[in-house]
Amino acid sequence: ILARIEAMGATSVHVHSRPVTDAELTTLINDTMGLSRDDVRAIEHTLPDIEHVAYRVQHTLGVTDMPLPAHEVKVYGVSESIFSAHALDVARGEQLAPLHHLHGHRVAVIGAGLAKKAFANQDPIGKVIRLDYSYFTVIGVLATRQEGGDTAPQPAQGEEPSQSPSPLSKSLLGGEEDDDASDAGASGGAIASSYEDAVLVPFDVLEAELMPLRTYHELDMISVEVGSTEQ
Repeated sequence: ILARIEAMGATSVHVHSRPVTDAELTTLINDTMGLSRDDVRAIEHTLPDIEHVAYRVQHTLGVTDMPLPAHEVKVYGVSESIFSAHALDVARGEQLAPLHHLHGHRVAVIGAGLAKKAFANQDPIGKVIRLDYSYFTVIGVLATRQEGGDTAPQPAQGEEPSQSPSPLSKSLLGGEEDDDASDAGASGGAIASSYEDAVLVPFDVLEAELMPLRTYHELDMISVEVGSTEQ
């Protein structure tokens, strides 16, 4: 059981932003800006022995040229270490690399579910997709998740992937959670499964190309990865 928990990210602590109403925001904004990269820097300074600090923010997509409704596509701006902290593996292509972040490349890694829906029997690698009014090149496809939080190989053409976790894996994942509204109480495995229909792009590129300036909670989540469950 411990091995399965660790495979799903038990060595990561996830700090989520809390959605607030406009009425609350007028009071809160005087005391806090919500989660931000200032918090990331503070964590790195305060806890020098951690493995990684990762962060992300979700963008609400308005339009896309992929053959599915824009509201069904989650777009995340992510930091370099999100793949490690959220136990994400790439099944095809490559993950977002430091150079992509450093030079602001418009590249994307997409979830396995999205790849299947948007590209059917085509290879998504190298395809250009429209997100709002910017274009991104797909460089990688995430591996699917299977029982125990392990990654599974991509199914062969015409073959359906298994989507039925055991009662044990459901309990470790916190039950049958749905989307980001339930992520706050979910394990690392449930967070990883939220990327099935997602597009991951470098955080700074999302901020520059797609996301309007935020007055509150620059980030949706900060994940702190340590070396062991004891830490």
